[in-house]
Amino acid sequence: MTSNRKLLLLILALLALIAAAYGPAALQAQYVHDDGAAITGNPLVAWPPDLAGIFSGRYFGPAERLGDFPSRPAVTLGFCLETALGLTAPLARHAVQLLLLLSVCVCGYVVLRDWLRAAQLRHPERTAGLAVALFAVHPLHTEAVMQVAYRPELQALLLLLLGTDQLLKLRLGGPLRRHGPWLALWAALALLSKESSIAVLAWWGAWALLDKPSRQRLLPAVLALLPIAGAWVAWRRWNIGSLLAAKVPLHDNPLAHVEPSIRILSGLELTARALGRLFWPADLAPDYTFAVWPPAQHLSALAVLGLLGLMALLVLIGLPYRKLQLDRDANEPQLLRREGLVLLPLGIVLAWLPLSQLLTPATVQFADRLLTTPTLWLAVALALATDRLTIKVVAPLSLLLLVPAVLQTRAVAADWTTPIALFERGVRLQPDSLRMRINLAHQLVLAGRPAEALPQAQAALRLDRDDPGVWSNGLDAALGAKNCLATEGFVQPLEKTTKRAVSARLAAIGWGMQCRQYARAFKLVRDMPPQAFRGHTALDAYVLAVAGQVGDRDAFARRFVADPEQNPQWISAAAYGDVVAGKSDEAIGALARAVAQHPAWAPLREQAKKILSDVADPELRQRAAQRWPELK
Repeated sequence: MTSNRKLLLLILALLALIAAAYGPAALQAQYVHDDGAAITGNPLVAWPPDLAGIFSGRYFGPAERLGDFPSRPAVTLGFCLETALGLTAPLARHAVQLLLLLSVCVCGYVVLRDWLRAAQLRHPERTAGLAVALFAVHPLHTEAVMQVAYRPELQALLLLLLGTDQLLKLRLGGPLRRHGPWLALWAALALLSKESSIAVLAWWGAWALLDKPSRQRLLPAVLALLPIAGAWVAWRRWNIGSLLAAKVPLHDNPLAHVEPSIRILSGLELTARALGRLFWPADLAPDYTFAVWPPAQHLSALAVLGLLGLMALLVLIGLPYRKLQLDRDANEPQLLRREGLVLLPLGIVLAWLPLSQLLTPATVQFADRLLTTPTLWLAVALALATDRLTIKVVAPLSLLLLVPAVLQTRAVAADWTTPIALFERGVRLQPDSLRMRINLAHQLVLAGRPAEALPQAQAALRLDRDDPGVWSNGLDAALGAKNCLATEGFVQPLEKTTKRAVSARLAAIGWGMQCRQYARAFKLVRDMPPQAFRGHTALDAYVLAVAGQVGDRDAFARRFVADPEQNPQWISAAAYGDVVAGKSDEAIGALARAVAQHPAWAPLREQAKKILSDVADPELRQRAAQRWPELK
């Protein structure tokens, strides 16, 4: 059977595996979690693309919106291209995700097959095929596949595999002028897709240095990447103001806020957990932040396991490399074969070091998607162990590995179809995840289920009383459930804080109206800058000031360049505040003057009608009708 025919059969087999694992969930998947910030709510995802905005902004939008996240221009530009092609529905973007997963597997197969052929293994096609099949359905990838916003993981891996393929061709004698430019292109695009790609570029450099027989061919190509890496470093420093990490919120990664000794101990624990999930991917959760895995205060058994795991990987690198150095007369195929044993574990170590927080805290403490690259090398290692086995052994062993993986991936993917299902999974598996509690409460409110949202918000409040997201979502849930007593738990810490807490303060406007806490609510918003108010919320706040009989209410209005005695909108708001405070006579007088001054302003007339409809006293209604016969 020809190589092309084998490749076609492999693609069909991979399609079947991917469809079985992800197909049902992808068909009904919605946008979830970070998809809103990265895609649907990101003004930079548009056509034609704003290149200046994309390269100076963030992955989640312009710099002024969310300044704590790095930029990934290559991925954002991909979203823009999909927009131009009309691929904006969740199904379309998830189809692109599955196609990207298939591309990673096919590219990985070609690279690994050529590598193993050069090393003269017995079954290079079979071994490479089994490796990418294991990778395709590993449950750890569910997060990177089912959430479109996490595309950087797959896209960067595909580009790094393409670059590795160019290095391998150089290793086998290909000309530098042909493969060098492609290597540089894939490296640049990988860096612009995911910042952790810099670790794999370091792996390429180690490969060039360790492989003495091919050093003269590999080293010039790798050294040519230094200007690209330098330009990327300079751009990153300019983009986020830091080289190693942006400012990381406490709840995203507590390890960014602890001393180095605690960070190292915690990093070792994370390494052990990462190893566990690679080999036994059970109970995969959408979030591991905040109190889920608290920082380690001392050397625990888990940290010892992590240390032993890293030492084992270093041994896997050291022993084969020592044999390689001792056997200087080895022929080329043997050398390449041993090189594979050296470089595969090296890739894993380099990918894990940033993840485990041993070098620098990342923007998130831990996430299953961060193990995408190490999982590929784990699959390769498992497949290499089967090279000397007969097909009668390999076939049932493959089924024993692939069938449970497909079933578990299918089950996990089902929980990534809707925001509520996803966050319910997060709360179920990690009840101490503040992020999952808040997000679940928010989604339940949006779904019209505030009574179910309130317990989630209260549980989040018990986890952290100082988080503005807890206050805003808790207020929304309590107000939706018409439970004014429950709102106090979220309002009291808001009254004591000096944080901006814009969303929570704006939510307090509705609290003030619904729970008749006019003056207290106005106090929470009166010092906010005018640009923080959205829509008509400034007018709503003015209603609170009037209803609460706050003395500086007119000063508040003038901050919005509005004369509260002449501007019809503010006059009408004041009238509504008088009605709320039970001063209907004053409200009617104010409305009469406003309508007389602005008879042609239709919005005022409509709002006047609405206010009059709230007046229950029939005598007042009659007087109003006499004043404004046109509003009958």
